[in-house]
Order: sequence, then structure tokens, then C-alpha cells
Amino acid sequence: SYPSHPWMAEWTFEPRACNTSVRENFSGHFFRTRTTVGQIEPSEEQPQWAMQLPAPQNGQVNLLANGFCIYFEQRKIKCGAEALCPEPGVLWGRFSDIPAPVIISEAPIETDDVFQWVETDTLSALLAVRDGRFCLVSKTHVKSDAIALAEAWLERDFEEHLQQELHLRAGAASLFEDMHHHDSLAVICAESMIKSLRPAEGRIPHLWSQSSTTRQPRFDINELFAVAVAWSLLDPGTAEELLLCALKIQTNAGALPVHYAPHATHSVLEAPKPMMAKTVEDVWEVRKNRDFLETALPMLRRHLQWMLHHFDPKRRQVYAWKNQSEPIVAGVYQSDLVTVDLAVLLLTEIEALNRLREHSGQPSTRQPLFEEERGNLQHSIETLFWNDAENAFSHAYLRDNMIDLHGFSELTPLLWKGLPQPQRTAILEKMRESEVLPGQHSVLSWRQSAPDDSTFPLLQQFLLLQALKLSLIHI
Repeated sequence: SYPSHPWMAEWTFEPRACNTSVRENFSGHFFRTRTTVGQIEPSEEQPQWAMQLPAPQNGQVNLLANGFCIYFEQRKIKCGAEALCPEPGVLWGRFSDIPAPVIISEAPIETDDVFQWVETDTLSALLAVRDGRFCLVSKTHVKSDAIALAEAWLERDFEEHLQQELHLRAGAASLFEDMHHHDSLAVICAESMIKSLRPAEGRIPHLWSQSSTTRQPRFDINELFAVAVAWSLLDPGTAEELLLCALKIQTNAGALPVHYAPHATHSVLEAPKPMMAKTVEDVWEVRKNRDFLETALPMLRRHLQWMLHHFDPKRRQVYAWKNQSEPIVAGVYQSDLVTVDLAVLLLTEIEALNRLREHSGQPSTRQPLFEEERGNLQHSIETLFWNDAENAFSHAYLRDNMIDLHGFSELTPLLWKGLPQPQRTAILEKMRESEVLPGQHSVLSWRQSAPDDSTFPLLQQFLLLQALKLSLIHI
């Protein structure tokens, strides 16, 4: 049920639950793929050896975050190999009806009936092969220590460990079964998400997710919104823990740093996008975990209160992005520029928080939170930003002077459940007729864009997808 995909070069196998110190000190003891199917090398800059599993180029492949599976049929016999990386410097697995794996290197290789040993200036390697099982050890230069470690792993039950890994992927496997057009990218995305998980460490109190934009340890709150919703499809418990982790690192005032690292200082001068309450609501809807909701609500309220003050410090009910890093669209920032996208994100945060409160154990007779702010934001969206002449949300205000502002912000009102139907229809019709998304992105180019295409950032794609999903409900 886990779809196969082509073998990929440069894919790294990493043990689960490796913290930042392990990664900094032992990153060379992970393993990565070469171009040839079944060839694995250490993840150092200039590897001097590799392991070769003799497998055909057209086999069924699953590259996992911490291992791989290769299967193929030969004369109606199922053949292949499976491997896991249970700790840094160890690759452990089994093979069936194919030749045994071997070490390949220009350096001298010592061999006997069970062990192959190659010693280099950087990483040495021992490959133990016995009864259809193998263990590759690269974490020590001492041959006797490597033999002892390999023997210990060969005594363990590989099938039990493999089934545990497959069980942890049950949500992903179920999702792929339900998808009509799953493809290689979906599988690689799921495994990349698993690989990005980090255990609690330093100032970070729970499981967290490493940012995809840097190799430095970093928990990126703006990335988290899409990541948490994606995890809710694979494993809702992981999605909940990631969100609680983010909420618990806020300051006493409710400020949430955009970037957070386990052993570094952080800044709260920049606010994350106002999307936390909506994301918590999306994740809560999956399994309606009451404990998660009750834990999140007080922290959500404090964070939203800080957000409203951050974007309107003078309490004038006029909300504006406060620095050039905050807007959804890069390059549009001007001091005191009031735009529809921020108004929509804040309004929908307030409404999501109040919907969540209705599902909690809190008394239903309580008045909704931030009702005055909600009313003012709704009035602004309905009356100030709408341009009747263009049938679009293209008005903005710079120090009380109305200006035109075209681009991605024009579609953000689609995120508001209460958007009047004529305006929702107008936005959707314009996109449908022109086949161009606000911001001059072609609908076709969105579908065909490469994963590393920065012209249509992930956050914008996520917001667009959420807006279109909501609009399908309200059409």
C-alpha cells in the first residue's frame, strides 16, 4: 500500500530522534544513496567507500527517512532487500534471492567468510553478512568494536523493527490508498516530513520540525502551518504536538518568535503570519482531541491578543504589517500600509478561536472574545478594501490615503467564511476566466512548478489551496 517510486541519488538515511548535537557531531555517520540502485555511501564530503546491494535498476523502490526497500520478481520469485538505519553509523538489513552486499573502494579491503573491512583516513567500514542478513558499521575505526556492534544488531529481530516502522507509517499508507493520483512526490514528501522531526531539546519543549530552508537548527513557525496540516493527514498526534510545541515557546506576553532554535537566542520583533488559530482548528477537526483543545486555547488567546496589539500598537483599529519580513508577498511593505490580507488573517483568527471555544468545556454563555476588533475588521473588509470598479479587493491605505494594490492579497478574502457570496464569486470568476491567479501566476504554472521554485512561495500556495477548499464549500 506504500507506493513505489524511482531510486533517487543524494537521499540521506537518518536514525529517528537524532537531536542537533548528534547531527553536529556525527552527521558523517549517516548514509546516502548514489545514482546506481542499491549503492550506499557515508554522508561525508568525500566518501572513500560504498556498499553495493546487487539489485536491478527497474525494481520497486521505497526510500524511507531511515532506510529503504527494493523488491523485484525474478522467475516468479520475489527478490529484494530491506534496510534500516537504527543509529548513527549503522545500516542493518536483510536480502533475499540476490547476491550478498559488498563493500567497494579503492582502498584495500580485508575479507573473510563473514566480514569485510576497509580502513580509511576518515571513516572506516565493516560489513557483516550472515544468513541473508547484513550490518554495515561506520562509527568506529576499531575493527573489534565494529564487529561487536554488527554482531549485536545481527542478533536482533529485523522483521519486528521493520513492522514497527511500517506501523508508524500506517496513516501515510492509508492516505495513499485513498488518493486517486498519488505519485512519487507525495511519498518523498511524507518521508521528508518524518526526516525533519526532532526531539525536544534545549529551549524547545516538545517534538519539533526542522526548517527546510536552512541546515542550521531552526523551528520556523511560518512553515509550521502547512507542515501541521500535512501531518494531520498522516498522524494527527504529531500535528497536535508540533502546534503545542510552538504555542509553548511564546513569551509571557504571547509573542511568538518566527524562528526558534534549541540552543540560541531569538527575536520577537517580527510576528509570524496570523494563522495559528486556523491551523489549530484544522488539526483539531481531524479527531477532535479534547485534551489538545483545552491545552491550546489559553495559549491561543494570549498569542492572538499579542498579535492584535503588535499590528495595532496605538489601538486605533488600524492594522498594518510592522516590518518588511511580515507581509505574505515580499516587496510590498511600506510603513503604515493597511492591506486587506492582514485584515482577513486577523479576522479569521478571531473567528477560529471563538469556534474552538464553543467546542471546549468553557461555559457557552461567555461572550465571544475580541468582538469589537472582529466587528471593525469585518467592516473594513466589506467596505474599505473592495473596489467596485474592478470587482476586486484592490484598495489599500497608506497613511489614510487610498491606493491601488494588486496581487496575491486580492484573493485572501476567500479565506473568510463570512465573505459575501457576490464578492466570492467575483474573485473566483476572474481567476477562472483569466486562468491567472492574483499575482500573475498562471494556474498551469502552479501545477507544473518545481519544488524549489521560489516565485510562488510555499505559504502562498498553502493559503491559495485553503482558500479554494473553503470556496468549494460556499459556492
